[in-house]
Amino acid sequence: MKTISKFVKETIGRLIIERTTHFKEVKYFHPSGKSMPNGCHFQRGGFLNECKINTNSFTFDEGAHDNQYGQNYRGGIIVFPTDVNAVTIDDDKMKQLIATFNNRMNRVKKTDDQSEKIGAYSVGNHFKGKYVGNGGEMYDERSQSVEINGISRRHLLEFAESLAQEFQQKTVIVKDLNSNKIYVADKIPTPFKAPLCDELSNDNNRCDV
Repeated sequence: MKTISKFVKETIGRLIIERTTHFKEVKYFHPSGKSMPNGCHFQRGGFLNECKINTNSFTFDEGAHDNQYGQNYRGGIIVFPTDVNAVTIDDDKMKQLIATFNNRMNRVKKTDDQSEKIGAYSVGNHFKGKYVGNGGEMYDERSQSVEINGISRRHLLEFAESLAQEFQQKTVIVKDLNSNKIYVADKIPTPFKAPLCDELSNDNNRCDV
């Protein structure tokens, strides 16, 4: 039976996650960024086929992708808009960000089946499709992206948020390999702050999405 204290921690943690994770799932990942049309069955079928092709347009780095298997979580791919291409994603900076994030994730002792760690990453052009964000942001084969492994959906979205802030971006696309779902950010705030549930968590209370 859950104690009142544990119930309160769990409930507050989930509420904070909902408020601080500025992403929504993209149900129809169409290149135009538009939702399902109201046309005939034929038109809707063509639309869904284009969504399917676009959803499958993510590519993987063999080194980082292969290292995902055997871990608790598979991580995912973070894609920047094309206007961030003028910024160099520095390898030393990435290592520093990952080390800091790994330390923050594992401040609380966890069992082996709960542990998370970004063990490998790859910077490149891992998105070969096209997508237009709500604010007109363009994503295509020119977009820089980062593939990381070893973390859950919750921490993948948190890391994507902190990475976007590092490069002063209000939005990114995230392909979650744990659920095979796609998310897009909605006005990522500054500065990044660790969710309160991290501070409330204990060995028996995880705060996963």
